[in-house]
Amino acid sequence: MTDSLRDQLLKLGIAKKPEPATRSAPPSKSLRSQTATAGPSRTATEKHGGHASAKSERNRPVASRPPVPATVTSSSREEMDLAKAYALRERHEREEQRALRQAAEAKAAARRADKIKLRELTLGKTLNDANADQARHFPHADKIKRIYVNADQLTLLNTGHLGVVAIEGRYLLVDREVALAVAQVRAEALVLLPEPGANEEDEWPPSSSPQAM
Repeated sequence: MTDSLRDQLLKLGIAKKPEPATRSAPPSKSLRSQTATAGPSRTATEKHGGHASAKSERNRPVASRPPVPATVTSSSREEMDLAKAYALRERHEREEQRALRQAAEAKAAARRADKIKLRELTLGKTLNDANADQARHFPHADKIKRIYVNADQLTLLNTGHLGVVAIEGRYLLVDREVALAVAQVRAEALVLLPEPGANEEDEWPPSSSPQAM
């Protein structure tokens, strides 16, 4: 129905004037207050609940956390200490073996050097006589040893002008200067060197001594 037709009908009293649509009443003040004071929705609480629980676990004091078993800690510490002790002992043993090996090598090198020196000192200076027929006895290495000399050499040996040295398993007759030089390199190599001016008739050992080797 158009506006003009409605107006005509209103004038004739047939149609009624339309009433304005009623608006919904605004919520009351008490309802708004209840909504505002209510906490966060259940959905929001569930959404953030996991984070809140994890945060509270991190903020828990150390004393309240479950302690590590003492037996596990002490056992691990004992195993570490034992491993360290074994490692230290092995290192100490290796160092000792290395030191002993180095000492033995140094001693062997020194003996080789001394042998070369002794050989050089006596080279071409020995006075051993292949035709000597007189034995001169002397003690050496807890035994009675002897060297054969001639008559003149026996006199010089008894009076300290000659001496006997042991080099490479041989007894060598040398003059006094060479014998003293040998003693400077290796004292045990000098086996016989009487003092000068000794009685040329004195001979060792006396008749009561054990038989010479």
